[in-house]
Amino acid sequence: MRIFLLAFAIIMHLGCVTSPTGPSELNLISANEYEATIDKWTRHESIYSGLYNLLEVYVTYNSGKVLFSQLDQNARMYQWDKSKYLENKAATEKNYNRETEVFVSLYTPERKNNDLQKNKTLWKVFLDANGRRYEGVATKVKSVPGEVQGLYPYYNRFFVPYSVKFPVSALSLEGKKVRFTMTGPVGSISMNFLESEESK
Repeated sequence: MRIFLLAFAIIMHLGCVTSPTGPSELNLISANEYEATIDKWTRHESIYSGLYNLLEVYVTYNSGKVLFSQLDQNARMYQWDKSKYLENKAATEKNYNRETEVFVSLYTPERKNNDLQKNKTLWKVFLDANGRRYEGVATKVKSVPGEVQGLYPYYNRFFVPYSVKFPVSALSLEGKKVRFTMTGPVGSISMNFLESEESK
């Protein structure tokens, strides 16, 4: 009986450790709601040459809904108090008004082709919106895989994570059609966002 109670206590403890709920003073969305939001704003595409996989990419458009949902997710993961939450909310609002960010998770079997962050990269990344084309600047996400996966659950270690930023206010694009394009010698992909989000 003692062994059973000890095993039960350990299981309950592990459940608490792996499923944080966040500080009770913050009214956070649930983890399931967060994952549903990421799924709604993520697109996935692969390019093949016969049976050979040339490219696989996941793209999450960091809309206002995504950005402010990520505040809740971070608050839950890192157990922020209200002061820390408000500090990060202010920083998020500042970036939201200044630029647009897209998260890209990229796999190529040839690692030399997975170089979005380099000055002489093979790739060009664009965002088409409001009748204009904006060119993006990519940086490799340096966070450990567990942190990246905490925000983008589909991510795994076979992919390289990038943050791509565009010189246009995300706020100015809310509710408008946005098209993300990544193109280069290996292939070209384009993904549409926003035009039918409410119906998904």
